[in-house]
Amino acid sequence: MTVAVDAALYWRQRSTDGLYTVFVTPLRRSDTSAARRVGLAPVVSVFWQADTHMSWTTAVSRFAPGPFLRESPPSEAVNYLTSFVAYRF
Repeated sequence: MTVAVDAALYWRQRSTDGLYTVFVTPLRRSDTSAARRVGLAPVVSVFWQADTHMSWTTAVSRFAPGPFLRESPPSEAVNYLTSFVAYRF
């Protein structure tokens, strides 16, 4: 079993950068805040290799909005939980 702790820090490279979806649709305009930090998402993951074919992974994360999102509401924290089993043959 392996346990990993990680964190992703999201920021805008320039204060003139907006925030976009993966489809390049704007979520937040750049003129709503001069802050660069968008948010932080710490993650705890557990990986278990049951045998040579089967493994189980689970991860839990909480995205905490940073100054950019707090200054351009809404800015809710988001919890994320995933768990899956993989079988390789």
